[in-house]
Formats: sequence, structure tokens, C-alpha cells
Amino acid sequence: MLSVDFLIGFTIFILGLVWAATMVPGLLVGLDRSTAIDYDAVAYRTGVILVEDPGWGISPNNTQWEFKAKNDVYRMGLSIYREKPNILSEMKVQRFFNTSFWNYPDDYRDKVFFGDYPYLFNVSLVTNDGKYRSIGGPLPEGYGYIRRAIKLKGMSSAVVNFSNHPEYNASEDMNITQTANIGTFLVRMNCSQLLDRTVPQEYQIDPRTDLIWINLTHLELYMNNSITNPNNWTTNATLGQGIFGPVPRPASEQWTAARLQNVTFHLANATGAFPLPYGTAHPELWELVIDGTSLYDTLEPDADVQGNISLLLKPELFQPRNFPIDENSLVDVKFTFQNDPAGGHPVQTQIFYGPQPFGLNYTTAQPPRLMDGALEVAVW
Repeated sequence: MLSVDFLIGFTIFILGLVWAATMVPGLLVGLDRSTAIDYDAVAYRTGVILVEDPGWGISPNNTQWEFKAKNDVYRMGLSIYREKPNILSEMKVQRFFNTSFWNYPDDYRDKVFFGDYPYLFNVSLVTNDGKYRSIGGPLPEGYGYIRRAIKLKGMSSAVVNFSNHPEYNASEDMNITQTANIGTFLVRMNCSQLLDRTVPQEYQIDPRTDLIWINLTHLELYMNNSITNPNNWTTNATLGQGIFGPVPRPASEQWTAARLQNVTFHLANATGAFPLPYGTAHPELWELVIDGTSLYDTLEPDADVQGNISLLLKPELFQPRNFPIDENSLVDVKFTFQNDPAGGHPVQTQIFYGPQPFGLNYTTAQPPRLMDGALEVAVW
């Protein structure tokens, strides 16, 4: 017969064996889970990098990676500054979604996801103006996902409405005569004012990182003013309707367009224009629109202007390899108008003359507005 001690010991052994057997599947499940990829966590991490980090570039080392060659980009991030998470830079967004510059998926794996795992993904951005941008493939059945609310920093604009600026109507007192054939108008950007640290970064007008429109409107109001008394804008010359204003030119001397010869850039108090390829096509640096329809990617259009000129300055223009500026620079944008040499009339440009440069600042310009949107990241 078996002893009682043996039976008790055997029973305890069997119970322990049963308990161990019940624990093994749980241990194996835990081991299996430890090797699985949490795609939601990868999507979350990627979203944090994109909306909270400005990225990093080298040669030189700074956060303006969007203006660098591909090999000089270490990490892509879309925020304007690390201290301003969820506020995205328009130029960083444009470069990130430029699939002719980046190769999907390899470049994005190297500079956003990191690691050796061959993730596939889709990143999209939609803003409340209806614009949709995306990179990546179609979504599969299962994937990790994150959605982040963002604000996109837009462009700035300055409008010089000539109907509000009679002081730019040139007069004989300014030595503009019938023998003159050139007139200029200057728009000045004082970087020490624009980069004022008391202005929140998301509302700063920074030519080095942001798009800036300069709009000259209603130039036609000065085209046929009197040259015999060009100061009639402010004196008591009365028109037939009893309205004070300039005396019109005779019909035989009237024109319907001014002629924009060129646009050049200058550092204030420096001699001559900064050497740039004004006469060749460089749409990455600027865009010139005349009367709302004609688009020029050269700044030597030699074209008629009936009323309006719009110039888009792109931050690529102000990078060190092109036109380097800093926090203390005074930048003049010079519009040069020319007379009609075949017309035989008094010079057209006497209607465009600025006794002082028009200052582009926070009083005269519209600062960037923040546009609501959403960034979505899907990873599988």
C-alpha cells in the first residue's frame, strides 16, 4: 500500500503540473505579442515628428531644411518652430509633399520614420480652404492611424493702392520732365522691424521663410494727369463737376498703359542692384503678375501695365546662395517704369514717383493668417 505521505506529495506535484500547463499558453502569447509591431504607436510617433518638430538640415546646421539639397536634409518636420507645435510652415509643407523631389517610400523612411523596418504609409494634409495634399499608397485593411489638428501659416501681402497715395504723383518740382524716360517706385522691407521679437512668431513677416505678395493697384489713376500743374491733386483746381483733382491730359496725349521695364532688388545704401538673374526664368524665386492675367517668371517683362502689378517673393530668393539677408537688412524692391519711346508724348513715368520708399511693415501689410486643418498619418 502507498503511504499517506506519498499520496499527498504526488497530489501536490500533479496540481503544480496542471497549474504550470495552464500558464504556458499565456507565456507564449506574451512572447508573441512582444514581437508584433504596434502600428498605432508608429503613426503617433510620426505625427509628433511632423507637427511638433521643425526638422533639421546640415551645411549649415539649422531648421530650414526645406531650402536644402536632399542629401543635406537630416530630418523632416513641418512646424515653424519647436516652441510652436501644431503650427506648420507653408514652405516646409510644400517641400514635404513634393513627390518630384522625394522618392516614396525610401526618402521618407530615412528622414521621418527612421529605423530599418520597411514601413509603408500614407500622410495627408487637408486645410479649410479645401486644399488636399498626400503622399503614399492606398490604405490596406489594417493599419495604424493618428490624426492631428494643425494650423498652417499662410502668406503675407502688402497693397499699395495708388488711389490712396497722391504723394506718388510725380511733379515738375521733382525734376521729372518731358526729356526723362525712367521713373522708379521703391518698396522697402526693414528686416529689423519685420523680425521684431515682440511679434509672435506665427504672425511674423519673415522674407527668409515665408511667401510675400507686393501688390501695386490702380496705377491707371495717374496715367493722364496734367504736367502743366501736376500738383492739382492737392490744390484748388476745380473740375467741371466741382471735384478737386488733377487736370486731364488732352485726348491726343493720353495713354492707356504704363510700361514696366524691370523689377530689381537692392540693399539700401548700396550701389546698384544685387546681382541676380533678373532676365531669366526662375519661378522658384519669384512670380510677376500684370493686370491679373499675365504671369512672368522673369523680372524684365518690358510690358504694358493698365492698372495692377503683383509680385510674389519666395523665400528661396533670400537664401545665402541667392540674396543673403539678415535681421538688420534693409531690402528695396525697385519697380522701374519706362516711357513710350515711339509715342512722342510726355514721359509716362512721371505718374510714378515715391518721395520716400513705401515701407512694408505691420501697419501697411497684412501679416500671415493661420488656416485650420488636419494632418493624418496611416502606417502599415
